Parts: sequence; structure tokens; C-alpha cells
Amino acid sequence: MASEYFDYNTELETIIIGSVLIEYTAFARIKGLVEHGMFYNQFFSDVFGVMEQMFERSIPIDLATVTQECYNKKLNEKHELIGYNLSLTTNMVGSTGHIEYHSLVIRELYLKRLLHEIKNSIDSDNDTLSEVTLIEEKLKKAREIKASNDWESFKDIIMNIRVNIETPKEDGIYFGIPLFDNIAGGLQPAEVCVIGARPSVGKTAFACQVAISVASAGHKVGIISLEMSNTKLATRILSQISGVEYWKIDRRILDKDVELEKINESIESNYNLPIFFSEKTGVTVQDIRAKSFKAKHNKNLDILFIDYLGLIEPEKSNNREQEISKISRGVKLLAMELNIPIVILAQLNRGTEVSKSKPTLANLRDSGSIEQDADIVMFIHSDFKAGILTDSNGVSTEHQREVIVAKYRNGYTKNIELGWLGDRMKFVPKDSIIPTIEPKEQSTHEFEVF
Repeated sequence: MASEYFDYNTELETIIIGSVLIEYTAFARIKGLVEHGMFYNQFFSDVFGVMEQMFERSIPIDLATVTQECYNKKLNEKHELIGYNLSLTTNMVGSTGHIEYHSLVIRELYLKRLLHEIKNSIDSDNDTLSEVTLIEEKLKKAREIKASNDWESFKDIIMNIRVNIETPKEDGIYFGIPLFDNIAGGLQPAEVCVIGARPSVGKTAFACQVAISVASAGHKVGIISLEMSNTKLATRILSQISGVEYWKIDRRILDKDVELEKINESIESNYNLPIFFSEKTGVTVQDIRAKSFKAKHNKNLDILFIDYLGLIEPEKSNNREQEISKISRGVKLLAMELNIPIVILAQLNRGTEVSKSKPTLANLRDSGSIEQDADIVMFIHSDFKAGILTDSNGVSTEHQREVIVAKYRNGYTKNIELGWLGDRMKFVPKDSIIPTIEPKEQSTHEFEVF
């Protein structure tokens, strides 16, 4: 029975409420240590929730203001004698000096009750899928409950830096493009990289090619596609690694002596690449979170690709920009929770089509806080798709692409010129493309997997 066991201390809850009412610094001292949902007594839980809202709105917190705010929130319809009962809590307070410790005790008791609820959920006979969802939510709460010190001294920080400064920093996850990877040693844990482009420029192909490079280095790759099937994505990857045109593989029109042999060899040599796909429409950030935690638990996730931002189902909000902001923030929090880099694709607005100019951060569609939450923002640009058919030397731009690193929180920005093989949906070094008119001086940077 769920009612056979409870851990609570209403006396400490009373002291916490009373302390906040009589000591004007008390609430700020315990903010983050305890929340209204951690109180066992429903009256105290509701009152502390009112205090949280007042603190956020910079309303002074004392007996009179809290009582008035409780009436404004119509708590008197739920609880009787609010003013009287609040005044009684102040009588229990001998000192506010230990309010932080009291809050940690209430926090610990709440965690015990929460874990007991999870146990009872597992033992229940309710709908299995509903119970799984409920248990996941409660486990998330349990993971987030931890006592922490909000302040760290400068001397402790710099001493930690000094201790580790002579130890070589481990490289992150390389894209396979040296000019990008050398900026900051690859993608680091908890970083979010946004890749933006207009439709048909090659952002999904670029992501697939990066995924091949990352997986070839031994990292476990997860790809969540909200736009195309797993089979279509795998076909693109097979085209890239085999050198056989995508449309031939897709339509199964192959030269059996040459092209089929290339495909067989590519499958054999890349059969064990650690790339895992998930296809589904109507996916929310919480769905992605659940998928990712499952993969991480199974030790099958070092980096996550999401294609693409605009197809993630949002929480309902007043406007699209707010919805996208919540999604981008959710993705950033997920990267921090999993401690892995997340690469998410995004479409650009039509401003670049009108001006034919190279994209900037302002061109992210419904940008909201995307550029703020992202650690790295890079764009894939095609002069040819923008209507600029030749460059200054009269060379066709059809097979030219430019990767524009527009933001790098821990590095620097730069532009990287690449070649593009549209039939194979593959990026290559620019100097490997044969100009259709007259060659110009090319850069000599090298690629690893690209």
C-alpha cells in the first residue's frame, strides 16, 4: 500500500515558512535548495509557491504581503484562516540561522517520498505505458534533486585551473574538416552546434557525412530524423561512402559489374559503423529526451544529430518565436544533461533568397534564442542556389559550397570553401572539383574523411 510509508517533518516545514515571513533575506538564502512541491503539508506547499512568484516579481515577502497575495490567488477558497495560520508559523521560529539546513532536510525527505512513489508505481496494475511515462518523470525529478553550493571562490577556481593546466586537454569529437576541427579541437561535451541552410543546399547531406566521419573514429552516433525515413538517410550515406550516384541506388538502376561491386565493398567495410537511426514525426523535445536517455543508458550515444529544428513539435505558446525558443533551450539542457554534443539542423528564412547574400545569424528562421543557446552556429551557403551562377573568374558555382562558421563560443569564426558533388550528395575538397570554364587558384587544405 502506498500509504504505509511516508517521510515528512511538518515542524521543520512550519519553521521554514515562519522564517521567510520574518527574515527578509531568508527566501533568497534557500532559493534553489527547496521548492514548493517538496513540502508535504499542502497549505505550506501552496504558500511557498506564492512566495516563489512574489520573489520572481520582486514583491517584498512578509506576513502582511504574503497573506494578501494568498487572498489574491484565492487560496482562501482552499484553506481557512490563512492570516491566522501564517502568524502561527512565526511563533515557531527561534532563529533563522539554520534555515538552509532545514531546507536540505525537507529536500531529502521529499526525495525519499518520491522514490517510494516510484516503487509503488512499478508495483501497480495500471496501464503499463502510462506508468512508464510517469516513472520517467519522477526519475527526472529525483536526478535533479541535489544539494549544491551556488558560489565558488576565485582562489578555488584558479587553483583548479593551475592543477590541470599542464595536463593536455582531451580533444573533442572531430567533424572531419581540419579547418573547422582545428578551431577548438572538435565538438566538446554539452555543446550545441546549429547547422543552418536554405532547402536543397545540402545540410542533411553534410550532417550525414559528418556522422560517417565521427562514427569512423569510433564514436557512437545517434540520428533522429523528423523529415525522412531511416532508409533514405542510409541510402544517402551509402552513396557517399561508395561513390555511386544516389539516384541509382534509390531507383535500383545499377551496373552489376562495377557499381554493385562498389556497394558490396562499401557495405562490407562499413557494416559495423556505430550509427543508430530513429525516424518519427510529431516528436517533442521530451520524446527526443526519452530516446536519448535510452540510447545513453545502453552506451550507444556519444553525439546526437537532429534533423531538423523546425519539425520538433512545440509546447503551445503565443507565437512561433516563443515556441522555437523553448525548443532550442530544451535541446541545450538535454546536451548538458547527457554531457554530449548535439548537432541540430535548421532552416533559414527567405531573407537570403531576396538579397542573394550570404546568411547571417539573423537569417535563422523564427530565430528566437537559437543563436543564444547554441555554442556553434554554422551555415552552408551556395552562390548557385542563390542565383549567382558564376564566380568572379567566370567559373560555374554549381559545384561550390561555403561553410560559414558564424558563431563559435569557445573559438573563432571563419569561412571554409568546399566542393559539392550533387549526384552523390557529398562534400569534397574544393580543389578536387574540375572547373567548367577556367580554373582559379585553389586552397590546399586537406580532408580526413571528407
